[in-house]
Amino acid sequence: MDSHSLDPDKPFRRRTWHWLTHELRQALRKNVFIRYLFEFHDLKIRLLLGNIFAIVQAVSLIPISLLFKRIIDVYIPQKDASAIGWVIAVGLGLWAVHIGATVASRYFTLSSTKTVTERLRARLVMHLQQMSLRFYDKERISELHPRVVMDTERVDVMANALVVTVLVSAVVALASAVLLLMINARLALLVFVMVPLYYVIQRTFSTKLKEGHRSFRKEMEQMSSIVHELLHSIRLVKSFAREPFEQERVQERIRRVTHRGVRLFTETAAFQILLQFVGGLALLVIFTVGAWMTINDRMTLGEIVAFSSLLAYFLNPINTLIGCVDTIYAGRAGLESVYGLLDIYDTEKSDHLPRIDVQGAVEFQNVCFEYRKGEAVLHNVSFRVQSGEQVALVGASGAGKTTVANMILGFYFPTEGRVLIDEHDITKVNLRALREQIGVVSQDNILISGSVLNNIRYGKMDATFEEIVAAAKLANAHDFITGLPDGYDTDIGDRGVRLSGGQKQRIAIARAILKNPKILVLDEATSALDSESEAVVQEALKHLRHNRTCFIIAHRLSTIIEANRIFVLKRGHLVEAGNFEELMARKGEFFRYYQLQFKTKEQVANTTVAI
Repeated sequence: MDSHSLDPDKPFRRRTWHWLTHELRQALRKNVFIRYLFEFHDLKIRLLLGNIFAIVQAVSLIPISLLFKRIIDVYIPQKDASAIGWVIAVGLGLWAVHIGATVASRYFTLSSTKTVTERLRARLVMHLQQMSLRFYDKERISELHPRVVMDTERVDVMANALVVTVLVSAVVALASAVLLLMINARLALLVFVMVPLYYVIQRTFSTKLKEGHRSFRKEMEQMSSIVHELLHSIRLVKSFAREPFEQERVQERIRRVTHRGVRLFTETAAFQILLQFVGGLALLVIFTVGAWMTINDRMTLGEIVAFSSLLAYFLNPINTLIGCVDTIYAGRAGLESVYGLLDIYDTEKSDHLPRIDVQGAVEFQNVCFEYRKGEAVLHNVSFRVQSGEQVALVGASGAGKTTVANMILGFYFPTEGRVLIDEHDITKVNLRALREQIGVVSQDNILISGSVLNNIRYGKMDATFEEIVAAAKLANAHDFITGLPDGYDTDIGDRGVRLSGGQKQRIAIARAILKNPKILVLDEATSALDSESEAVVQEALKHLRHNRTCFIIAHRLSTIIEANRIFVLKRGHLVEAGNFEELMARKGEFFRYYQLQFKTKEQVANTTVAI
């Protein structure tokens, strides 16, 4: 018999259970501390050992206070020197246990928290790499760096404080409270009455400190952003002689950070000094009331010494616990920042989608696209490019040429319509595998810090040295590379700052040649080369373009005349398509653009001869 017929409410209970577990997971995700705790799921044993050793560390020195009482009340009146020697030996033993437990606690705790911090940073970096370009169009890059480095560090400091400081302080305070009650319950209760003062002080300052840390972190991020931007634009700053302007801009941000920091740390200092005041008040009460009790034979001198010693073990941890509020608020702000970034799902996760072996056919079907809603960049663009065909994209700046190339790479998806690679919808394929088969040489090529060799090898990570040299020769880069101080091992500096524009361009071309892509995108690939180098590289690119689909984006018409077809874009519309002769004969938009580029017959003639 069907189980559902025996229990008709079973599907309902299952749905209810799924709903409850889903709601519970959502509630837990909103609590950043609980969410962070789950990061330690496979480090439980290590974290448990850290906690055990922390507890041993916490209680190991407390008995020393009782030894003081024994010495004063028993051994000194009896003049028992040997017993005092044994007390010293026991005290040294307790210190040995304390030192060993402290080292072990720090090791197991740090190895846990640092591992989680490492994982969080790795996840953030991977998450940022998986973000779509739409995300980077909206975010300031310089503000993301502090979230990966500084915010995770605040979280790490908080985690260590919670395990080491909070746990140890809580255990010490509790154990000390028990011993205080055992020595003199009335005096202990008098001390305990003052503890609510700590709560009052904490409540008074908690909101200010929490908001202060958030504001300070935001100001620090903005200062880091503006300094990062300045350093990366240093050539622009110098070329326009804008050092005074930039200095004032940075100093204004530094002043705001300083103002916010002074305010925050002044409030923190006031918070901490009030806590110390409560501790001093408690000590005053102990010696005043304790002296009265001793005079009236209700306490011994040894008990007063032991009580005052234990008072430090009771109040200092409370001070420490409340002082950790500052660290916890900073860590909470860091957690909110980290998880806030991880919860942004504007990603390109496509590794689960099928990989395709690209042949090179590209088709746009009524493609519309807009970077911002209501501001269309492409309007119903349709074309089909066969595998191995050479296509030039021509148009004024802002016509949509680079947008077309970015959509072929899957950087952006159409707002309407479809982009097909070999009949496969680009939204339904593995983008990483697709991009591995597409080569790009842009006008503003990006090089990574490191050697020339590693920059060329970026096109094919398992390439041999011989393959790299061959690619460099085809790109007309080998001769200048061998002339560098360390040849292919020469460090080119941050973003290739030690190379000229033409040298960087040729390394980028070598990188694309090494990749051996099925589809090639050339965005003014020879614009930074001199005439002699351009001729050689054009020849190399001619070989590179052979038997592969190529999209040539250019303003310089001399570079695209040999294309099989030319697509003319105007304000996001594909207005003309055909080869050079056909478009010239129509005397349409391409003809007009050609005339603007080559105004005199002599220029036209010279260009024709060069071709």
